[in-house]
Amino acid sequence: MSWILAALVSTVSISDFSVGRKWHWNYFDSHDQIYSSEQYEVISNNGGKILIEMSSRLPGQTDFHPHHRIEAALADCLNSYRNPVDRQPWSMRMFHLEGSQWIEIEPPSPLAFEEKFNCNPNRHDSSEYLTVVKDSPVGEIFSHLRWRRIEGSWYFNSGMNSGVVYEKDFPHSAGGETYHMRMDMDAPLSRGFEI
Repeated sequence: MSWILAALVSTVSISDFSVGRKWHWNYFDSHDQIYSSEQYEVISNNGGKILIEMSSRLPGQTDFHPHHRIEAALADCLNSYRNPVDRQPWSMRMFHLEGSQWIEIEPPSPLAFEEKFNCNPNRHDSSEYLTVVKDSPVGEIFSHLRWRRIEGSWYFNSGMNSGVVYEKDFPHSAGGETYHMRMDMDAPLSRGFEI
């Protein structure tokens, strides 16, 4: 695999989060079999305060079943990376569906948003982070590698999904199987409606 250092890389923007916009990702086990599919759908966008519904579908199921919602202020995420040497913390709200009620839960971090949507435009070349770009079957993708090894998401660097995750590996914490997430490029495109 050949990597090149990136200049600035793509981030998401407010226009990516029009109401009704959907993204689908498939999750694969170590035998490359789909064990789950996930959908993120923009439910509302009030001036950059975004509400996203997370739904899952197991093999053999036809419908996605909602289970969580994320409420995030896109400006907070983008501003947290404004200064490349002084990242500022930011937070989001998360809700879990219990019966027909959305109950707020304490998210451990904004990872559920950031693993899918890149807010960091900065190129890193340090012992802690390295930003790299590579070619893929869907074009150029990039990742911010932690400690110079792959631990993060690989995001689209151009096109209608700029700054959105294409794929990510999830190594098992106990050294077992590695799982893989990849955007379902065959899912119907859903650009949503204007904000």
